Amino acid sequence: MTDVITVPVVPRVPVHGGGEFPVHRIYCVGRNYAEHAAEMGHDARESPFFFLKPADAVLPVREGEEGGTIHRIEETGELATGAITLEVDGTPRQRGDLSDMIWNVRETIAWLSRAWTLRPGDLVFTGTPAGVGAVTRGQRLHGRIAGVGELRLALR
Repeated sequence: MTDVITVPVVPRVPVHGGGEFPVHRIYCVGRNYAEHAAEMGHDARESPFFFLKPADAVLPVREGEEGGTIHRIEETGELATGAITLEVDGTPRQRGDLSDMIWNVRETIAWLSRAWTLRPGDLVFTGTPAGVGAVTRGQRLHGRIAGVGELRLALR
């Protein structure tokens, strides 16, 4: 059978230590940090809500850039604590700790699994601390998660 449209390339993310992770779907948890939920006008510990992003929203780190690899749980263990920060043009924008998550990783996966069947290649983003805001072309971002690493990039 011949395809009637161009078949999209499956986005892939480099894996720390070698190999690539083919991305199937991206699930995101909204308002999973108490301070972020409060800044959005919501109470802590509400039932989580989820939204999806297309797989091609992933921008893998290009050769020569610093960061973007994902780590195997065998390397990091289940991350429950650790600083998570973001600087924009050298100015702190977000500061939090993984322990500030309202729904931990296991709880998030349990809730998510009630609505969707998780498959190999799915990424689950666990939310963001308070301090969200727009970024624009030309700005430089520097994000860090303790125990995992950091990412530096310039918006083009």
